Amino acid sequence: MPTKREAIAEVVRVVREFHQIGLQSLRDRPRSGEKVAGAVAMEAQKYGLNEDTLRKARTFADPEIGYTAVEVDELCVAIKKHWDSFTTNGATIGRTHIIRLLAVPRVDGQRASVQAAMFKSGWSTSQLEGEIHRRLGRRKRGGRRADLGTNLPDLLGHLDLQCEAWLRLDDQLVRRQEEGAQSSFKDLPQRICSLVAIVTRGMRKLRREIDAQTRPASTRGG
Repeated sequence: MPTKREAIAEVVRVVREFHQIGLQSLRDRPRSGEKVAGAVAMEAQKYGLNEDTLRKARTFADPEIGYTAVEVDELCVAIKKHWDSFTTNGATIGRTHIIRLLAVPRVDGQRASVQAAMFKSGWSTSQLEGEIHRRLGRRKRGGRRADLGTNLPDLLGHLDLQCEAWLRLDDQLVRRQEEGAQSSFKDLPQRICSLVAIVTRGMRKLRREIDAQTRPASTRGG
């Protein structure tokens, strides 16, 4: 049976490896690159993952919607610091927790808030899923006029959510094409595919700028 130190080291290793796999995959197969049939399956086999887990690794390593290298470092520090919170609760933190956190938007500190609460309380994956469902469910407005808030941070937050929705749609279309499913990029006219690519690049650029504007001044470059 591994010691506490060995158990922590193994989880940290798995988390870092998961992020590195995602980074390498994004380098080898950029989202905007040519879509090759079977590419996901071959790559997943290379890393010993199933296709869905590989996609999650790519999301984890995407600095716009996942985690930056600095944030991964902070995540690993938190794992070491709060390890006992999980064991006391009869839980063990692992890669599944990270995958669940990816469902929470970064905007307005939402993911950071859920993550901090998770570490403090040592939630199991089911408890984490329940909290995410509770928090995200409250934001659903079912056809009502968009709430743009009353200040600049609120407005930027709303714009970020719209960017995230578009990027998730684009990711789903890419996934469906890679799987050979219907209703994917291959079913769209070339002109529309080109316009979608232009919009996606614009959305990514907009998210980077929103992130730059909403970060604390002390952490901005330049």
